[in-house]
Amino acid sequence: MSNIALYTAAPARMAIIAIFLSLPGITTAATLSDAQAEEILAKENGHMCWVAMLGSRKVGGGPVESPAYLSKADYAGIKALAQRDLVTFQEADIPPSQMFLTGATKQIDVRPTQKGLEAAKASNCGPQQPDVLAIEIWTFRIEKIVANEETKTSVDTYRVVKGLGTQIPTPASMNGPAPEKTKFMSLLKFDSFGGNWKQIAFDKQWASREFGTHNVENALATIKR
Repeated sequence: MSNIALYTAAPARMAIIAIFLSLPGITTAATLSDAQAEEILAKENGHMCWVAMLGSRKVGGGPVESPAYLSKADYAGIKALAQRDLVTFQEADIPPSQMFLTGATKQIDVRPTQKGLEAAKASNCGPQQPDVLAIEIWTFRIEKIVANEETKTSVDTYRVVKGLGTQIPTPASMNGPAPEKTKFMSLLKFDSFGGNWKQIAFDKQWASREFGTHNVENALATIKR
């Protein structure tokens, strides 16, 4: 190939590379604007669903995370959903002899109401499973990003993003109808192979309170060991 042919082919190759790098999702550097961070966080944390286990189950005791048992917190959630006419349930005390063997205190049978089925259908909680009722209890709107800071290890790049937002209860919410001002922080990791950011830790609390969880702090401590 002549020198003329080489020189004329090079700009064409550069043009192809430029077009490829301009395609959506293709990133050459671990940069993240506030607007991009807000879009990622809204997708990851924009709503919360309460998942109620349906059917016959025991309350308390049993193997950890066994589908045959409900925790006391889940039991309290079932009662709260029943107060909103989203589920109905029947319960019976477990005889002391069986209670001793399993640690469970009650047998409960949970069924969805028509209102509950309609609320689940309207929720942004993914496909409904036959043995659960997933209902959206609040949505989260980001108002402002107040910090977007880079931190690195020898092989990976991270961003700690902090901001303010509003948590908006749905009619099924257990926290009342009033929107709540909140603050949040998120730890994002740049996937250099996929060219995108992924959330690996998140904390959120009412704006006037101290954070009750330390997921971001703990994750940072782990990756920097």
